[in-house]
Amino acid sequence: MHVKNHFLLGLLLATFLWFTQKTDLKDLILLVQSTVLIDMDHFITYIRQKKRFSLGHYIKEQRHYLKLQKPRFYMFHKIEIVLLLFLLSSFLPVLKFVSIGVAFHIFLDMLIYVRHHRSIRRMRTYSYLHDIYCGIRRVPAY
Repeated sequence: MHVKNHFLLGLLLATFLWFTQKTDLKDLILLVQSTVLIDMDHFITYIRQKKRFSLGHYIKEQRHYLKLQKPRFYMFHKIEIVLLLFLLSSFLPVLKFVSIGVAFHIFLDMLIYVRHHRSIRRMRTYSYLHDIYCGIRRVPAY
């Protein structure tokens, strides 16, 4: 899913929480930011594979990648990250909205992936435990 769509849907979720839960504005801003900033792992993967730090080239290649929907390893797109953030929110309450934003982002990515492939079986893994159990396959190059 494109970053702008994550931003708009995160904004929609924040607006919903604003009106239904009377949530603090700074928490909602953090939620929207976390729905977008989780995608930094896409850029990190690109840098690691291409050995190039070019946001312009990355954006061009990302447009092509989004059409293909090929599975790749992204370190922040994992259920365990959401659980860790949620557990840490017991000590740092500000992380509650970060964990909600990250979970929402992953949920949206899963919906798009299933919609694109019309199958749950082809869904890429969103769990480190699954990666370890099944063996981590080499990430295909861009």
